[in-house]
Amino acid sequence: MQLKDLKNKKFTLQNMRLILWACTLSLWQTVVLGAPCPRDCSCNKPKKIVTCSSNSGEIPGGIPPYAQDVVLKGNRIRWLRIGDFTGFSDVVNLLLNGNEITGIEPGTFGSLKRVKLLNLRTNNLTSLDSGMFDGMPKTLKTLYLHENQISTIESGVFRPLAKAAVQILTLKMNKLTEIRDGDFEGLQKLKNLILDDNLIQSISGNAFNTLRNIRKLSLENNKLVSFPTEVKLPFLSTLSLANNKLTSLANDVFSGMGRLSHINLSSNALTSISESTFANLPKLHTLDLSSNRLVSLHDLRNGREFTNLLLGGNMWQCDCAIQVMRRWMETTEYDVTCMSPTEHSGRSLKSLSIEDLHCPVPKSATTPDLPITTSLPMLTNPVITGSSRFYCPAKCVCAMDVRHINCNRRGYTAVPSRLPDTAALVDLRDNKIRLLESNSFVCPHVISLHLQGNGLQRIRAGAFRHLAKLVYLYLNRNQISEIEEGAFEGMETLAYLFLDNNRIAAIPSGLFRPLASIYSIYLRRNYLVALRSDSMEGLKRLRWLYLSWNRLTHIDDDAFNSCPSLNRLYLGNNELSVFPLQALSGLTLLNHLDLSGNFIDAIPASRYKWMTQIQSLDLASNQIHAIEGGFLDKLIDLKSLNVSDNLLRHLPELPTSIVDFNLANNTWTCDCKIGPLWKWMNARQSQAVTCSAPANRVGQNLSTFSLSDFDCNTTSKIKQVTLEKHSKIQKKKQNHLKGKKKKLKKGRSH
Repeated sequence: MQLKDLKNKKFTLQNMRLILWACTLSLWQTVVLGAPCPRDCSCNKPKKIVTCSSNSGEIPGGIPPYAQDVVLKGNRIRWLRIGDFTGFSDVVNLLLNGNEITGIEPGTFGSLKRVKLLNLRTNNLTSLDSGMFDGMPKTLKTLYLHENQISTIESGVFRPLAKAAVQILTLKMNKLTEIRDGDFEGLQKLKNLILDDNLIQSISGNAFNTLRNIRKLSLENNKLVSFPTEVKLPFLSTLSLANNKLTSLANDVFSGMGRLSHINLSSNALTSISESTFANLPKLHTLDLSSNRLVSLHDLRNGREFTNLLLGGNMWQCDCAIQVMRRWMETTEYDVTCMSPTEHSGRSLKSLSIEDLHCPVPKSATTPDLPITTSLPMLTNPVITGSSRFYCPAKCVCAMDVRHINCNRRGYTAVPSRLPDTAALVDLRDNKIRLLESNSFVCPHVISLHLQGNGLQRIRAGAFRHLAKLVYLYLNRNQISEIEEGAFEGMETLAYLFLDNNRIAAIPSGLFRPLASIYSIYLRRNYLVALRSDSMEGLKRLRWLYLSWNRLTHIDDDAFNSCPSLNRLYLGNNELSVFPLQALSGLTLLNHLDLSGNFIDAIPASRYKWMTQIQSLDLASNQIHAIEGGFLDKLIDLKSLNVSDNLLRHLPELPTSIVDFNLANNTWTCDCKIGPLWKWMNARQSQAVTCSAPANRVGQNLSTFSLSDFDCNTTSKIKQVTLEKHSKIQKKKQNHLKGKKKKLKKGRSH
């Protein structure tokens, strides 16, 4: 009787365990596998993405536990409060862009335990208030705050992020007017800081000195008239100060940034550069000095070779003072176009011999020389003696001998009705010209036309029809949203077209067709969302195309078919999610490609011939987790590679031709698959890779290991031995249990 009761109790206990296990499994399946999708949301369970863009004013509840990417963009959310993100503990990427957020309650983000990317762009924040980021987890790496209305940064606002791994912070397109000491305190691990398109006029000397690990600092399109010499950023590699109001640079301005490799100073008002300005920058290989007021330059090389040196759009004065520049440029691929004196205007510097570059013999003391600077006295007589064609418009300053017309900041609301026929340069910058009508200019000898900063909104067909010799056209820093087809009619000689910093959302079909001689087109910082098959029609001679900082999400497969001569293509800082492999397939002369700052997650293998010409490839700051070996195999002439700030775990064998590379800030997994990268790095004695996994190697430099540590065969053998040992142990346990059961049966039979 006792034995039977014991058996019944045992059976009941087993049943209870089975029932409890079944209930637990059922509950787990309901909560995790079968969790419902919130109302007005779409859920992609395999990709772990939840999207709620239904014009709602509230944060949705009931987010499925599997969600890692939550997209709440394009709603009407106005305030973020504590509790809004309850249930978001496993969310990795949180997108709140395109809402109406005006404030954030301190502690709101405390529920986010794993978030890496927080996107708050295109909202209505007016200030970054203390406490806003309290409770933010250590995992945060990327913070987007651009396209708000932020005018102030409260002291200590970023201090709660001191223990986080924030590497990218964007504050572009806000209303900041100054950067003060301590504004970025707490961001010691920051790598990229983007402050473009603000109203910044001043920077405190120590404002950036807490950012000891920063690699990229961008301050484009602000109102800076100087840059502090006290800045000490020992790891900074890229600095952009383009589109500011810099007139000069201190000799030691870059002395605290010894690792700079890229400097952009384009579209400022620099008139000269000291010989020592770039002297102590041994890694400098990309320098943009275009669109300034330089008349000559000393030898910039200082023992180094530039891979990219941009000098176009300056005021090069090809006389005896430029002889030094002419000599050092002889041995380089670079050249510039002379603006003066009249006899050399429009010619390339290299086409002139040293003997051609002479200064005029001084005239008699009784006949004073006419100055050849923009400080000329205003000519009051509308008709200049000796030239019935040289008429100087009212309020302008004119220089006859260099044929320059300076109407800068004169309050014009329309193009002056009469300009001198013989003018070579017309400067109409920073006026209030909103519209360019047809036939706006009748200047048959103009080489350079400056219309920056006018607030231009529309350009009608035929606006430049009578500029038969124009080489440089500057339309940047305006508000252009419409360019009629035919606007560039008659501009067969144009070589450089500057359309940066406008509001161009689409390129009309055939717009560029008349530009038979075009060399470079600058379309940075516009609103382009797509490149269509007819966007670049007619650009057979185009060499350089700048499309960075737009909103590109799509490129047609044949978008660049009309650009067979394209040599440099800049597509950085857009919103591309797919590598445009097919679109690039016909660019057999392409040797510089920039796709940094997009959302590309993988690079596929390729069989296209264009890849064999690539010498510089920038893929930094994407979300790339894999690069196929069939892609890198084709890059046989690659010299420079940047794949920093991605999600790479391994890389196939890299080309041996590479001399400049950046592999930092990836999730390198130092297991047996990283052997090819170890070999490549070891051959260069580089220490640029730090392990992120496995756990026993986190934080260690790849160079500290030997190749035997990454032998997949050894690893497999160890696994096999371990499995065999485990199998033997299991067999012993089973035999032991069988023996026990036999003894138990024998005992019961007695």
